[in-house]
Amino acid sequence: MGASLLVNIFAIAEIATNRTASAQSPSGESEPAVRGPEPLAILDADTLDSGEAPSVREIYERVIDSVSTLECSRSQGTGFALALSPPAGYASVIVTNYHVVEACASSGQDVVIRGSDGTRGLGQVYSVDTEHDLALVATSDTFPVLSTARDGRIGDAVLAIGSPLGLDGTLTQGIISNLGETYYQTDAAINVGNSGGPLLDMQGMVLGVNTARADGEGIGIVRRIELMCEKLVTC
Repeated sequence: MGASLLVNIFAIAEIATNRTASAQSPSGESEPAVRGPEPLAILDADTLDSGEAPSVREIYERVIDSVSTLECSRSQGTGFALALSPPAGYASVIVTNYHVVEACASSGQDVVIRGSDGTRGLGQVYSVDTEHDLALVATSDTFPVLSTARDGRIGDAVLAIGSPLGLDGTLTQGIISNLGETYYQTDAAINVGNSGGPLLDMQGMVLGVNTARADGEGIGIVRRIELMCEKLVTC
């Protein structure tokens, strides 16, 4: 029994010695017995954004020419050109709220489109979604287009651009305060005339359409842009 235990001890010591020797480099420095690539880290989606985030001023300067003030009968609101294929005979498609252009949709009259540089053009209400208070206006004028953003999350910083009380090109900033199935809630200031304007993420991409202000301070309701896929846009 004692001899057997002694043999086993020497055998274990020899195996340990061989393993240590196999893990030595020719220089005698220790290195891993098994070599391969470094372990990969799991990246959060936010870390995949390339380049430095633009400033608020840079975003505004980049997108403002895509935003316009809309006038229809006694109604005034905001619209923005989105990256959509325009119908035949038109150059751009403006997204807005239905309630901004409701009178023009029912009467067939033109919507007046006032660009950020003060130029005035005309458009026709092309299609509407009364359930979600959305509309598309087709125009022969050319506007630079905005792209849609991925879903926003509570706490994300956002920007709203519109024409509250007729003050064209007004910029406000806030966060996404809450989420609904068809809307974002934001504390970015939204007032009469902001309706139809874009809610933007911090890359200048469109999250939704500024639609209403609830009774109470800092409660703005924004229709999610993906709602257009149900009735207005082929997605």
